Amino acid sequence: MSTPIPRSIFQTWKTSDGRAWSRSMRGWVRSWKELNADHEHRLFDDAACFEHVAERFPRLLDVYCGLRPVERADLWRYLVLLERGGVYSDVDTVCRLPIATWLAAADELVVALEWDLLDRYPDWQPRKRLRSGGAYDPICGWRDHPVMIANWTFAARAGHPVLCDVVERVATNARDPYFVLEDPAWTIKKTGPGVLTDAVGDYLQARGTSLVEVAHGLRVVSEIRVGEVRILDLRAFRRRHVLHVGMSSWNPAARAPWTRIATGVRTALSWF
Repeated sequence: MSTPIPRSIFQTWKTSDGRAWSRSMRGWVRSWKELNADHEHRLFDDAACFEHVAERFPRLLDVYCGLRPVERADLWRYLVLLERGGVYSDVDTVCRLPIATWLAAADELVVALEWDLLDRYPDWQPRKRLRSGGAYDPICGWRDHPVMIANWTFAARAGHPVLCDVVERVATNARDPYFVLEDPAWTIKKTGPGVLTDAVGDYLQARGTSLVEVAHGLRVVSEIRVGEVRILDLRAFRRRHVLHVGMSSWNPAARAPWTRIATGVRTALSWF
């Protein structure tokens, strides 16, 4: 298969020393290597991520250093694929099918739905916008867009304009008084899947469709292509191609790491 997306897999964790990982995590990372022997696999620890940003994106180093650790991991994943292209996936994911089976020759950006809450929030409206352009609704019981794009796994060619957009939005969000003063803990919108969703949503709008229309379509088919972007359904990166175990490391209220890992293992087993 020839594709603009290089045969590279990127992951990140606090330490690259596998001896410090849980047995489960070693298995999760190993799944990416064993099923994709034709891909280069690189895992960057916190120190390597810092060096990468300092060397390749020095203008963003102040932004990067001002973020919380999990937010730095969010920004780094966008930067590494923007620069090099490939597949990014969190360490709490399991590769279930070889990447070559779910990337197509024409792919330049591949993302999947994280959730579709349109039935629960049919009256959701983008009543306010952040400085970065991200829409939210402070009146509704659900602030962010009811359709969300996952950022735990995605693939892109180097230099893709959606990733350029995401990086600029994160830099803007990092300085936005809303996040600095009002809601600094809203990581999902500041650097996480919310900001990726904002960028993908604007990309779709510029091409005559919307996240809502795409989400409705993905209830019938498993994928939809808009331009050079292919959007997969809810199951794609939750269990079909990739199993998302989910340790909730983004959540400041999450429990101790060993508890999150145990919970993640139970979640993983429930999918099989």
